[in-house]
Amino acid sequence: MDQCLKMASENPDQEVVDPTECATCGKTIDPSAWHPVATLFDDEGDFHLFTFCSVICRNRWVEK
Repeated sequence: MDQCLKMASENPDQEVVDPTECATCGKTIDPSAWHPVATLFDDEGDFHLFTFCSVICRNRWVEK
């Protein structure tokens, strides 16, 4: 079973972000190519990984 799907089934209340989709514009990301990412811990201590199709989209996300 895919690790993300396994984690989602174990934690149904947590949102699962598709790592092959840009967190800003939704563009499909090739997982075999380099792309920028950002991480954060929310107020409840949960870790989140965000992927972006370009540095421009990552910068737009940071500015929000």
